[in-house]
Amino acid sequence: MTDQLCLTVLGPMEATIGDERIALGGPRQRALLAVLVAAYPASVSLERLADAVWDGDPPATHQATLHAYASRIRKLVSPAVALVCDPQGYRLVLHAATIDAGSFSIAVARAQQELAEGRLSEVIELLQPALALWRSASVLDPWENEPWARDYAAGLTEQRLVGAEILAEAHLQLDQPRAAVADLEALVAQRPYAESTARLLMVALYRDHRQAEALRLFDRCRHALSAELGIDPSAALQKTHQQILTHHPLLDWHPAATAVAPRILPPRPRLVVGRDQTMAQVERQLAESGTVTLYGLPGSGKTTVAAEIAHEHPGLVCWVPAEDRAGVLNAFAELASRLGVPAGLAESELLESLWTRLGALDDWLLVFDNAEHPDTVRRFVPPVRNGQLIITSRSPAWSALGGTIKIGPLDDAAALAFVRRRTGREEDGSSLAEAMGKLPLALEQACSYIDETGMTLAQYLQILARRRTELLSRGAPAAHPHPVTTTWELVFEDVRRRSDLAAEILEVSAYLSAEGLPLSMLEMAVDVGGDELRLADALAELLRFSIVDRSESSLRVHRLVQSVVRSQLSPADRHLRAAAALRSLQSSAPSGPVVPDSWPAWSLVTPHVLAFLRAAVDSDVLPDGTVHLALRCYRYLRARSALDSAHDLLDLVIALVESVRGRVPVLGELHADRADLLDAEGSLAEARVELEQALAIFEENADSVPEVTMARTWARLAHALNCSDEPASSADHYRRALTLLRSCGGEPEEVTNALIGLGYACWAQQDYWAAEEHLRAALTVLDEQGWTRHPLHADAVSGLGMMLHEQGRLAEAQTLQLAALGEMIEVHGAVDHPAIAYTYDKLGYVEGLLGDHPASMEHHGKAVEILQRLFGLDDARLAMMISNLGSAQLACGDVSAAVASQQRAYAILLEHYGSAHRDTRLVAARAQDLLVCIA
Repeated sequence: MTDQLCLTVLGPMEATIGDERIALGGPRQRALLAVLVAAYPASVSLERLADAVWDGDPPATHQATLHAYASRIRKLVSPAVALVCDPQGYRLVLHAATIDAGSFSIAVARAQQELAEGRLSEVIELLQPALALWRSASVLDPWENEPWARDYAAGLTEQRLVGAEILAEAHLQLDQPRAAVADLEALVAQRPYAESTARLLMVALYRDHRQAEALRLFDRCRHALSAELGIDPSAALQKTHQQILTHHPLLDWHPAATAVAPRILPPRPRLVVGRDQTMAQVERQLAESGTVTLYGLPGSGKTTVAAEIAHEHPGLVCWVPAEDRAGVLNAFAELASRLGVPAGLAESELLESLWTRLGALDDWLLVFDNAEHPDTVRRFVPPVRNGQLIITSRSPAWSALGGTIKIGPLDDAAALAFVRRRTGREEDGSSLAEAMGKLPLALEQACSYIDETGMTLAQYLQILARRRTELLSRGAPAAHPHPVTTTWELVFEDVRRRSDLAAEILEVSAYLSAEGLPLSMLEMAVDVGGDELRLADALAELLRFSIVDRSESSLRVHRLVQSVVRSQLSPADRHLRAAAALRSLQSSAPSGPVVPDSWPAWSLVTPHVLAFLRAAVDSDVLPDGTVHLALRCYRYLRARSALDSAHDLLDLVIALVESVRGRVPVLGELHADRADLLDAEGSLAEARVELEQALAIFEENADSVPEVTMARTWARLAHALNCSDEPASSADHYRRALTLLRSCGGEPEEVTNALIGLGYACWAQQDYWAAEEHLRAALTVLDEQGWTRHPLHADAVSGLGMMLHEQGRLAEAQTLQLAALGEMIEVHGAVDHPAIAYTYDKLGYVEGLLGDHPASMEHHGKAVEILQRLFGLDDARLAMMISNLGSAQLACGDVSAAVASQQRAYAILLEHYGSAHRDTRLVAARAQDLLVCIA
């Protein structure tokens, strides 16, 4: 071997023949070779090579320079290594050469197998020289942290940790704890969060009669996890700690001669978080019936839970890949061989002999992993019952063989702990956990990519928002063959092969809410031909793979599954499925979004409308009718004062229209709606900006803007002007809007809104009699429509009461405010709602004028409490209510409370509107009068 060239990357990159080093040239020429070694045996394009060699800024002549570097490297390493140029770029071909990283990886893989088969001396012979190949903790020094090297270096570093743990395990099984300590101490110092390594070192220290050191190690690990990540040690680490404290016999060494039970297992999971209760449930089920099936969505962690339980099991364990018959037979053949069953038996004889051997043993455990259907494994279930059986499957249909346990996403706390443990970051991982749907496989993949690239969690989420599909396809997590997208794509292909209708249901559901999707809505979106059995069969196919959950009348689909499904559709199919989803929403959406009788139905449809809009933005599709439905839904949200959801809806629709259709008239209408929303929140300056943008779009499309749309926009501008202390201009705009609405047959709701608004604009000009006239006109329109139980009716009644008290008609005003309050509570329910707060405030004001100051203070206080709960302590909408409360407090003799209220109201108004606003001036005058009275 001394004449063989060796490329070494486990430390500084070098090329050697025996003890002789080969000079590899300058930094960029060496970097070229390093990139090819990291990619071996794949080709690397010239663009990627140039980007790596010149740190992202290659010169114009980079191709010629790269070819020159390659030519020089050929001369240095030929004939042991060939540098081949193919259409994809450059690649290495090893003739009489090795790469130390490759030799190391092969040794670790072989050692895993040898350990599983109990050949401990061979494990040590393999791993001691393999680990000695590491000349430092770095890989490809000095390029370890370069973007092109991170994945390669991270994978090898992880393998080094695995190799050291395998070597330590072998030393422990041979009763050589001191050697195991030497294997692990340096690694624990380098990786303080590697709990599996710390656990092995604790066992080694304990067996070396160093119990105190083992306990101190646990304390250090616990402190590091708590101080740096804010989490507790894993259940496995805590269990080992407890065993050390109690001198549990399981920690003692047992001679290999007495350990007759084979253990055929995959590597132990490196991270199991948030599954303690599930594993305890599995253990209980196994104790009761001997068999349990773990089922759930691919990527939910079924195999991880089963593997952790299997590693904890003290007796015979056999891990059986159960995707097909061949996998089961191969695993059973190996188990039979370990138990002394002669080779070459027919299948029936093999199984009979195996059952006989198992019947003579106590406490065995078989794990059938990833079984598709009970028929796959039924023949292979041992008839003897002195052992236990775990099955993992995507399908829930296993109750005939025993109990079933669904493995779902992690809960919030566990998902956050997973991110912290896996990344070792102090950053808040809750947003990442939510984006990954709290699925262990997706979280592992995301954390692995974050680790490999060195980016922050926030940076990962920013890229995810822009390039979700690509990012979710990057890299397979450790100990899993595929990234999450590939895992699910394979399942989707199976679904499509089995049932076109099941695939259609899955694709349409990707455009609706993941939570509680009514089957009735689905039936309107897909063509089942009136055949209820056909629908039931299609749903059964989706349930078979745990892609959906079903209740009696609805489906639930994981949001991440929906995203991956959409990404696999062609542009034409995206539009087709989105249009189908939209049809079902249009059929499900009731009429009259501001009519209270329709609100229960709207509350069910709205989450699906919002989900549809998010999916449409993601797919860049805008089926006809989308905006019309969205605007109806917006009117419902606005009527219910669900302002956050209304903002989300408008943001989504505006983004969708802009990306697909540009500055069309409906975009102006959407900006006007956003202005209305901002106005309702007291953000008047922002509202006027939105209205100006709306009017600019209308001017660009003057010939195609309906008169009713212009009228609605003038009315919204009028409201913003009135709130901005410009009542005269506001009244002019309201009159202009009303003229247009009456000439073009505007909806009664819009006419009523404009009349009420005009009434308040007249009130602001102290023309109370004109204000009364407009509010009575609004009530006439409402009565003609039969809308006596309607938020607008209550608003008009309350406004009329306000105008009457300004005229000194206090008893009539009080009666109207009480009636309006009753209507508001009847319409909205006894909940926090701005309209109810405003009505309480008006009632309190007229009660104060009538001299009932305790009632006045009570109702002003209720108004303030409602708005504070809705909008916070410093919202502009609170200011006048707080000031009115201060007046009532003064009338009741609580001077200090009155001063505090007026000062607080003034501070809020000054911050939001400035000193010149009419409300600011009014409150300033009240505060001044109060101070004069006190003096």
